[in-house]
Amino acid sequence: MKRVLIAVFLVLALPVSAAVSEPGKQVDKQDKPVPVPVGERQFSFVRANLVSTFYHEFAHALIDQLDLAVLGQEEDAADVLSAVLLNRYFHGPALFALAHDTAFGFKADARAVERSGDGWAWWDEHGLDWQRYYTFVCLFYGADPTLRAWFARAMGLPGSRAERCGDEYALARASWGPVLDDISGHGPGHSLSFRSRARSARQQRAAEVIGTEVDRLNQSYALPETVKVTVRHCRADSSLAAFYTEGRRKITVCTEYIDDLYRQAPK
Repeated sequence: MKRVLIAVFLVLALPVSAAVSEPGKQVDKQDKPVPVPVGERQFSFVRANLVSTFYHEFAHALIDQLDLAVLGQEEDAADVLSAVLLNRYFHGPALFALAHDTAFGFKADARAVERSGDGWAWWDEHGLDWQRYYTFVCLFYGADPTLRAWFARAMGLPGSRAERCGDEYALARASWGPVLDDISGHGPGHSLSFRSRARSARQQRAAEVIGTEVDRLNQSYALPETVKVTVRHCRADSSLAAFYTEGRRKITVCTEYIDDLYRQAPK
């Protein structure tokens, strides 16, 4: 049996049986990829960003199916729901880990833009990555300012923004809360279907995260129409990372995005 050395970073490493291979790396004598270990710290980052991204796309599905009025940018509204759902479904250390890694994902994207020298996409419908970073940190802090003051400080949230974050989260909860309460009144249901076309072992493990969240939302909510959730290779659409398709009522999570998350994740 081949031995795989697995580094430990902050938490215990995965057992050897959980190691997965990364195509394009070293190969053995049979031209098969040599297993590359994925530490729990690395996968924690991947999981957090997949969960928050999936919740973001779920917001687009709700806006479409329920014909919700959006007073502002729809992408901003979707980011807000993602933060609200994280606070609704997770608690304790698990919640703080998700929040930290979600924020770090926005920060990593922002720094990647800065390193590329291509400049910011001012024309894009999404807010700039630094804006999304600080808004997420603000909302998470604002959900419980007393217990999360240390989080705001650690994330570098300016005091001038922090003093308004309690009100910002209260508004977010007041805006999305009634929508969630309404569809939970019809739940549980089977409104979200799930299918994975992930290829590599890494992608398959990440796809299981989406499957788990599909089950979680189905246990709480029921929508007027079924939404198909698919993890697949996106090719031309891969720059979108994940997206909701109106008309087809479909959420797509790209495996290219999953691969990018593994590359961004702290080792």
